[in-house]
Amino acid sequence: MTVDPNPTNVKPPPRTGFLGFLTTLPGILTAVAGLITAAGGVYWAHSGADHPDPTPTVITIQPAPVPDDPAQVDPSGVASEVGSTSVDDQTATLIDDCAQGSPTACQTLLDTLVADCHAGDPVACDVVYEVSATGSDYEDYGATCGGRFDDWEYADQCSQL
Repeated sequence: MTVDPNPTNVKPPPRTGFLGFLTTLPGILTAVAGLITAAGGVYWAHSGADHPDPTPTVITIQPAPVPDDPAQVDPSGVASEVGSTSVDDQTATLIDDCAQGSPTACQTLLDTLVADCHAGDPVACDVVYEVSATGSDYEDYGATCGGRFDDWEYADQCSQL
């Protein structure tokens, strides 16, 4: 009997251990996942993600300068617009006097409201917008919440922000 030097029905012994695992589909997928994870870690380390900026960005919105031109106030609208807000006695007196037609009281009231708006009182900004003359710098000042916004997007809505 002769022995065939290249038998076709004989299988080599299967690989075992780590190298045997890497030749299987789960082993290949595990190796690829490990490489992707390592690459992501290297990228993250070099991107500076682990080093936060020591100086945080702080945005401070400063009010615009108070208008200096005299404005006209419609006394009939002052009582209805300002009357629904909580005001001190001095302001209440100015409201009453302005509603009665006193131009000095109207101007003083408007100046008081503008000062309060400048100081950050959003209700005062809304009232300045409502009671000031159409097209005046005061109307623009109130509509932009004391110059804190560039446009009239929040006109008469400063107190809701």
